[in-house]
This record gives sequence, structure tokens and C-alpha cells, in this order.
Amino acid sequence: MTGRPKIKLDLAVVKKLCQLHCTGEEIASVLDVSYDTLERRIKELGYNNFAEFFARFSAEGKISIRRKQYELAMQGNVHMLKQLGTSWLGQSDKQQIDMFTKDVTPPVIKFVVNFSEPPAMSDLSADEIDKTLDKL
Repeated sequence: MTGRPKIKLDLAVVKKLCQLHCTGEEIASVLDVSYDTLERRIKELGYNNFAEFFARFSAEGKISIRRKQYELAMQGNVHMLKQLGTSWLGQSDKQQIDMFTKDVTPPVIKFVVNFSEPPAMSDLSADEIDKTLDKL
């Protein structure tokens, strides 16, 4: 008895699907094999398991994504420039204030109180209203 013929996998397809970050179950489904068969064929290639194979070839997919992001950023895509600045350069849109720095002097806030009665707004022209509001 020789048993069933060995199922061959298209390794190029498996690698491409790993680059697209498909799961092992998804790849097995596309190839119309069980996950166990996929795992066995990967082990026959010298890998410890599918996870090791996936880590190797999914990294190539990440490189492709980074390359495309970089190209878009260099073409002036503002969103991608911000994204790469945040992830690669540690940039942020938020200002952070260190409350524990001893060299920081708190800002001086001056209040000017005018006790005289302001003119009624209905008696003023538009320019006079603007000037009055600027003084407040």
C-alpha cells in the first residue's frame, strides 16, 4: 500500500499570502488543504513550524508597506509625512509640559480692571465697537 499521493503546495503563493499577512488558516483555505498539511509541508522545507515561516515572509510584506509609505511621503503626502514623523521620528502634535522642571517660571497674568462705565454698544459705529472689544 502506498497511501494517498502527497499534496504539493505552490510555495510562491504561500509566500505571497504571508506577505499579505494572511493567517495560516486563510492560506490553507486558499490552497484547499488543511492547516495541518500546510504546517507539515513548511516543516519539510526546514522551518520549525508555520509561525517561523510566516515571520520570515510577512516581514517582506512590511518592507513593501514601508517602501510605499516612504514614497508617498516623499511625494508630499501630508498624512504620510505626519505618520512617518510620528512613528519613525517620535514627533507629536501634542505639546507636553514638564511640571517638574525647576527652571520654568510660571507665566504672569495681568488683569486690567476698568471701573468706568463702557459706552452703550448701540451708540457706537462698527469701528468703535471693534476698538472697544479690542480693549477688553
